[in-house]
Amino acid sequence: MREQGPSAVIWACGRSKLYGHLLLLLIGLLASVCLFFMSTQLMFTQRSLWANAVVLAGAVLASAFAWKSLVRMPSGLLCWSGRHWYWDADQQEVPVILACCIELPNHVLLHLTGHDGLRGWLLLEGSDHNPRWMAVRRALTFDAQQAPVALADFY
Repeated sequence: MREQGPSAVIWACGRSKLYGHLLLLLIGLLASVCLFFMSTQLMFTQRSLWANAVVLAGAVLASAFAWKSLVRMPSGLLCWSGRHWYWDADQQEVPVILACCIELPNHVLLHLTGHDGLRGWLLLEGSDHNPRWMAVRRALTFDAQQAPVALADFY
């Protein structure tokens, strides 16, 4: 029998500001590398033009994939019932198991796995001044101490 855990809490998840800022930094870094690579090519031969085109295309593709990941970042409600986690998107509560990958004071990176094949990454952002953030952190810590949990425990 599991001990009584923290009280129920709901946290709204969406696009992360931190992820967006890191993404802009990455795109700027890629653009700088492209400009540096192109500026080092003093003699524009057929070979150097192809190399420049390949580097630029790689930077554009990497930026496009990174931007797509930001746009496709899941948004919904992460709900702790007092015993289990649920993901609420489009008014459908799906039982999920969370794996905490990175935990910082105001950011937590979670891997979400649901019984219906739902998988994804969530970057939760909060602040120490928000009492709900501290409740979410307590629930995450409590849930991690109760591991391992199987999805069969939900039913």
